[in-house]
Amino acid sequence: MASTVHFLDGARRIVAKELRIAYRLNLHNVWVAALPPLLLAAASWVVDPPDRPGPTLMTVVIWSYLFVYIFDAANQAAGIEEDRINKPQRPAPMGLVDAHGLRTRCAVGSVLFVSIGFAASVWTGTISAVWVATIVFVHMFMPASMYFAWKPLSNLSGAVTQLIGGWAIVGPLNTTAVTWALTLSIMVVIAMPIEDVRDVDGDIAAGRRSYPMMFGASSVSRTFAVLMAVWPFVGWALILRTVELTTCEFCTLAIVFTLSYSAGLSALNTRSMPSQKRAYILYSLVHVALTALPLATVIT
Repeated sequence: MASTVHFLDGARRIVAKELRIAYRLNLHNVWVAALPPLLLAAASWVVDPPDRPGPTLMTVVIWSYLFVYIFDAANQAAGIEEDRINKPQRPAPMGLVDAHGLRTRCAVGSVLFVSIGFAASVWTGTISAVWVATIVFVHMFMPASMYFAWKPLSNLSGAVTQLIGGWAIVGPLNTTAVTWALTLSIMVVIAMPIEDVRDVDGDIAAGRRSYPMMFGASSVSRTFAVLMAVWPFVGWALILRTVELTTCEFCTLAIVFTLSYSAGLSALNTRSMPSQKRAYILYSLVHVALTALPLATVIT
């Protein structure tokens, strides 16, 4: 009896520790990184409803979360020095886990992620494996001084994996779905340097070279503001492709416009770091709203 109680108490402590680490690991990324594949999966669901909705929904949710878990574990294992300055609330700076522990969790999560992907569909499994290989290569072999080059490529790979994989879990891929996924992925990556404006001090400590360091934070912020002025029209032209909008399409596009212009205006306040941080948060919401456009398109 005593041994059983001891075992259960130990298991409870392990679970509590892992939940605390996962919470700190994904605190600021889980909603923006997990929602886009769920939205594409929802669009796929509307186009071709699955035969087993319950298991399919559970698969999409777990697979989407594992993506976030792996990405954050790999990224934070390689960026502890930066996080000590920019994000001290993360698990490594708090002393909850070290780089080896994060890499171990990344490896375990990767096995589960790829396995679930292949169990769902060949497309999802294949693209999951390619993305995991990309993450491993980037963090093991790419120098910090080339951060400005490999970060966009890594993020592009991740965005494509999320969107195509999320769709393919629910139903078969088609040309339209792939076009949507590529369009949305390229859009999110092009404007992503706004994220690095807030992280310059930590990136310097980590030996990274980012676009704000190379061209100036103000230039990056102003370029971002221009992109935000254009992005709603790009989404309209490349995804909705019509001036005769349904109510759902109109409302979703209105949200994209509101968030985009709010993000752009916030970024124009180049002397305020809180405004730059707000611009990135709003931009994360812009990406989520843009990813909702395909769903709005297929809803009749």
